[in-house]
Amino acid sequence: VIRGNNVTLFEHRKHYRLPDVWTKAEIAQFRYNPDNMLWTLYWRRHTERWYRYELKEPTADFEDLIAEVGKDPTCIFWG
Repeated sequence: VIRGNNVTLFEHRKHYRLPDVWTKAEIAQFRYNPDNMLWTLYWRRHTERWYRYELKEPTADFEDLIAEVGKDPTCIFWG
């Protein structure tokens, strides 16, 4: 979902106990700062608040942040 300068990555999958029900979970958020033209990566806590992912500095390379979510070295995005 794109909203303003934020891009939120969702996961859609079947419910683990109800195969006819699909769930939707926010996985990561990428925030663009037009002042410095950099993207910053955030992760979502169970409290539904977003926190900056400290292992990656803000970058102009959006694809690098997507790759970091895919690798998930701390298991913070995919569990």
